[in-house]
Amino acid sequence: MKQHLLRTAFIAALLCGSATAIATVPYAYAGKEPQVSRAVGEPLNEAIKAAQKNDWAAAHAALQKAESVPKISAFDQLKVNQIKAFIAVQQKDYATATAAYEAVVASPAFTTLDPVQQQQSLRNALLLSTNAHHWPQVVNAAVRLQKMTPLDATSLTNLAVAYYNQKDLAKAKAAAEQAITAEEAAKQPPPQAALQIIMSADASSNDEAGALKMLEKLTLYYGTADDWGQLIDNALGTNGITELDALYLYRLRYITHAVTAPDDYTISARIADKRGYPAEALQYLQQGLTTNKITDTGKVAPLLAKAAHEKSEDEHSLPQIVRSAQHARDGKQELALAEDYWGYQRYADAVTAGKAALAKGVKDPSEAHFIVGIALAAQGQYADADQELAQVDGAPARARAAALWELWIKSKKLSTAATAPAASSTQPAQH
Repeated sequence: MKQHLLRTAFIAALLCGSATAIATVPYAYAGKEPQVSRAVGEPLNEAIKAAQKNDWAAAHAALQKAESVPKISAFDQLKVNQIKAFIAVQQKDYATATAAYEAVVASPAFTTLDPVQQQQSLRNALLLSTNAHHWPQVVNAAVRLQKMTPLDATSLTNLAVAYYNQKDLAKAKAAAEQAITAEEAAKQPPPQAALQIIMSADASSNDEAGALKMLEKLTLYYGTADDWGQLIDNALGTNGITELDALYLYRLRYITHAVTAPDDYTISARIADKRGYPAEALQYLQQGLTTNKITDTGKVAPLLAKAAHEKSEDEHSLPQIVRSAQHARDGKQELALAEDYWGYQRYADAVTAGKAALAKGVKDPSEAHFIVGIALAAQGQYADADQELAQVDGAPARARAAALWELWIKSKKLSTAATAPAASSTQPAQH
């Protein structure tokens, strides 16, 4: 798994709560804990006071003084490591903080801490070890913490990541499923890394249906260009796919900015050109040029010139084409006009022409519902778009293309719902 895909918590924010607890502890500890020796406790308190003043040089000097005490006890060393971790976090020195917390939870004196401190230390060690990719330490901390209290979704996800990187796919999948269940129960998006782990585990066990289901869920909630690219590539491989079905998928690829192979820009342009949609053909080629996937030389050059020339002629002829379509008895010309409007991004006109085609009657009503549906979706009219796409039927490839457009609509609805609370009556929504 690519490390940049792992969703770990922002450590400084999650650890700041532990800083106060550590910083206010005197060298003589109450309760059932052993007492810190005066020789260690006094410099530790000096380190705490210096850290509170952001005097890091003095804090480190005091720490060194505490740690250099001869024959330091296990409990004294544990407390030194707690303060060392606190100071390191404040300085964003996560390597030192990781080593310190891993030493705390490995200390023979760890069980003398009260349960709250034990859980806090294990949780911090778990997060820091995840960030450092210390997978055995992550598992150790998570398993111990889980015996004391239920793990939250972040800890479960980090445990799943650790198991995954140790090649224990069964345990990784189990932990990831628990993380997803916990977040969904809390009405939160499932963790990205947990979804990726299950998808990878299913793919490794040749469960293609399970892997595809997880990929769809990933795309629904996170919608990366890579996720969309994988889904669309999978759909383009559907048996019996036609050029028109492929074009619907290329339109989705364009609008989602999905990862696209260089040849796909020219293939989609050729399909659009063949069907008489030069503006759309030019659109795909221009996107390929903008993303530096293709250049305007070689085989692309004549395609560009042809699309630009034919678009110019098409734009000049559009008024006449519109009049001819309006006077036609059937909806064939209206439907072709609706498809042509898509490439000009004249979505409202595409809806009007597509509905006119349906009213007059067309050989393939599914095509008309499809173009009307995606044109409505492109305008943000998601409920109406869903109604149109629900009427798309036919071969599996057509149904698959419609299902992916519906997934995109659902993802847009989720995105809109997630950002809605940020707007207020006094602050206009930002676009």
